[in-house]
Amino acid sequence: MRQKAPNPALSMDIECIQDFMGAANDINVDLSSYLAVSDDVFILGYPKGITDMYGQPIWKRATVATSPHLGWQRQKQFLVDCASREGMSGAPVISYNKGGPLQVWSTTFHDLGPVAIFQGVYASRMGKVSHFEAQIGTVWQKVLVDEIIDGGIYAPLPDEIDATPDEVRAAINDSWPASENYASLILGEGFVIGYLLHEVMKKLEGRSNPDYVSEQIKEIAKLKLAGK
Repeated sequence: MRQKAPNPALSMDIECIQDFMGAANDINVDLSSYLAVSDDVFILGYPKGITDMYGQPIWKRATVATSPHLGWQRQKQFLVDCASREGMSGAPVISYNKGGPLQVWSTTFHDLGPVAIFQGVYASRMGKVSHFEAQIGTVWQKVLVDEIIDGGIYAPLPDEIDATPDEVRAAINDSWPASENYASLILGEGFVIGYLLHEVMKKLEGRSNPDYVSEQIKEIAKLKLAGK
């Protein structure tokens, strides 16, 4: 697929990673399953938004820091040791060899050109960001990307993630205790609304800020006392 370059005098080709699989396409083996701790991979992204007139990405070398086979935190992800920066999230993570040989256990396959194996998608760095802290990043495995694509799974829309004000108020009213003086208790000094807040957040499936829900609970209590 050819895309128009920023400079009319230039042109660029956008090619799929699969185009660089070479001999790997002829091997009935998922080479990503052989990725192991201490292997090198590359993250292709735009740290700090750095790019040039060609739109080419920056290649950041990373070392696989945890077992991809065991996963991390019971998820289909693994950690990498890499000095990544903002702008790398969503970047493809690949194994790359410009010379062409592919090593699968004790067997080496030779190809005529560069070979790239897609290993997953870089997500983010762990913990607070500092030049003096461990630079550890998270990579979601290729198998998870395949599951999302094959399953036709789409990300939810913003209004499907955050509950609307009407949804919040409806959840509060549905969860409101039968006690006649509950509104007075809510507004009483030192009264804890933890139980009702918990029930409302459970009904909303966590799709709202607890502080906002607490404020709405108090507003509804005032309306109930006013007979509205």
